[in-house]
Amino acid sequence: MMQGDTERKSTQLIEDPAGETMKVSFTGATPRDADTIFRMARRLIEEYETDLSLDFEKVFDFDWVTKKIERNIETYHTIHVNGVKVGYFCVLDGGEGLELDTHMSLMTVRDEATVHEYWNTWFLWRDMDKAVFLHVFKENYRAINLYKRNGFEIVASVGDSRYIMKKSSRSACEPYGSD
Repeated sequence: MMQGDTERKSTQLIEDPAGETMKVSFTGATPRDADTIFRMARRLIEEYETDLSLDFEKVFDFDWVTKKIERNIETYHTIHVNGVKVGYFCVLDGGEGLELDTHMSLMTVRDEATVHEYWNTWFLWRDMDKAVFLHVFKENYRAINLYKRNGFEIVASVGDSRYIMKKSSRSACEPYGSD
C-alpha cells in the first residue's frame, strides 16, 4: 500500500501535548525535495557519524545521493503543520515491520515533542498494525530520549555509530506520553 500509492496526501487535525489543535498533513515528496532531503541527511551525518571507515566521498556525492533519493521518492513523505513544511520521513515496508528511515525535522527543539503525534497520525491514517524500526545515531541523545519517551526501545547496536530502535505494532499508535 505504501509504494506506488495513488493517494499521496492526508490531512488530520490533532492536538499537541500542550493542548493546541494543529492541522497536520502528509504529502508524497517530489523530486524537487531531493536537494533538501540530501542536505538535511548530510547535516545529521556530519554532526553524529563516528564511523570513519565510511566512504564519505560517496556518501556526500550530491549527484549520486540525490539521484538515489529521486529513484525512491515514492517512499518519502513530507509533514506539514498548519500549512508549513516541518519535515520529511521515509517509510520502508519490510513485511513484518516498517522501517522509519531518514526522519528529518525542520522544527525547533521545542516543537519536536509533537513529532510523535505526526507519526501516530500517519500510521493511523494507514491503519498500520506493524512494528516500527528506526536507526538513530548513538551520539544523538536528544533523539534517543524522544524515541524512548514514545515507546521505542534499543534492540541492537550497528557498528560504533548507530542503534536500532523498535516500537511494537499497536503501541506505535498510542498517544504521546501514555503508559
